[in-house]
Amino acid sequence: MNGQERMAVVKGPGTKVVILLPVHNRRTTTEKFIRQLNAQTYPDQHLVLIDDGSTDGTAAEVKAIYQHPVDVIQGNGRLWWGGALHQAYKWLGGNWPCNAADAVLIINDDVRLENDFIEKGLRILSENERSLLFAINHPLGDAGPIDKGFAIHWDKLDIRQRKTGEEVDSCSSRGLFMSMADFLRSGGFRPRLLPHYLSDIEFTYRLKKNGTRIVMDDRLSLYYDPALTGNTRLEAGSFLQYIRKCFSTKTDVNPLHWTAFVLLSCPAKYKILNILRIWYSFFRKGLKVALRER
Repeated sequence: MNGQERMAVVKGPGTKVVILLPVHNRRTTTEKFIRQLNAQTYPDQHLVLIDDGSTDGTAAEVKAIYQHPVDVIQGNGRLWWGGALHQAYKWLGGNWPCNAADAVLIINDDVRLENDFIEKGLRILSENERSLLFAINHPLGDAGPIDKGFAIHWDKLDIRQRKTGEEVDSCSSRGLFMSMADFLRSGGFRPRLLPHYLSDIEFTYRLKKNGTRIVMDDRLSLYYDPALTGNTRLEAGSFLQYIRKCFSTKTDVNPLHWTAFVLLSCPAKYKILNILRIWYSFFRKGLKVALRER
């Protein structure tokens, strides 16, 4: 199969993949990822780099080594994941020419890709209209879970890795393909309410509720390092530390963000119960910390 035939199998001539890449002060990590993009077998790429206030020269390095067109959106250092992707959503809505054949790939800079990752992703996406295509996430060195999307049990406010045969309700955005049309009509993210954690779960769950399927395929995988996925552990020696960490954007147990998520996504019959669960857990754990200090 020659190069032109291979591209026709994917989606046809003129298909461009727009890669949305939020970054912040990880120049070495980002540089390694950009070299992976340069090695991809699919050449028609356009990178939208959302540089959230980096001070280490990340954006300049990317523009120097990336072998395809790149646009940089500059953040103020407080965008976080959801805010960065929403800025990209707004930028594409105002700047990207209308082309129904184009696709979007949302991805992290700390993953490892096979050289035909984009090509395979676009091919599978072309086989699944009106879909979100999520790359199966394998941990490096078997140091974490294989991420095949989430099942949500609202009656227990339980979001966990789905079991075999269980329907996928949402997924992360660490390797997420969709058509440009689906992305632009999605409404974007909710950064004021969900700046970081839960932002992609809300986004993918909302799109699924609106008729977009979430698809996974064993042919499409990427590899992630659990050590680089962020600090979500809530360890506090004092009550004040507990309060500070609970309400930090860096933690995945922030009760304000969980409350916002429930209000945005949860079926009406479980909303009040789940909000009570969130705040009961917050106060119960806080009381334990406070009593331990005495």
